[in-house]
Amino acid sequence: MMVTSVGPSLGDATAIRQQKLENAAKQFEGMLMNELLKPLRNEEDGEGQFGDALKSYGTEALATAMASRGGLGFGSRMVAAVEQREKDSVTSSSLAATGR
Repeated sequence: MMVTSVGPSLGDATAIRQQKLENAAKQFEGMLMNELLKPLRNEEDGEGQFGDALKSYGTEALATAMASRGGLGFGSRMVAAVEQREKDSVTSSSLAATGR
């Protein structure tokens, strides 16, 4: 009788988790860059809500594009910090299990 796996393998789960972490970091950096770019918009009177909304969408699109291409580097630093923390946690757990 052949046994087949029902769920994703450990490697697949790790890759999915890594992708989610990287996507979350890019989204966070995009939101941060959007806030940094807001003051740079030209705020002229008389454009109305449509003009304001259009500028807002433009700023958001620019921030998202910049973040997806590395942005200011906050996203990659956050990913590296999370990975280092996980590595340190695994190392300390291994040392505790062996009694060192």
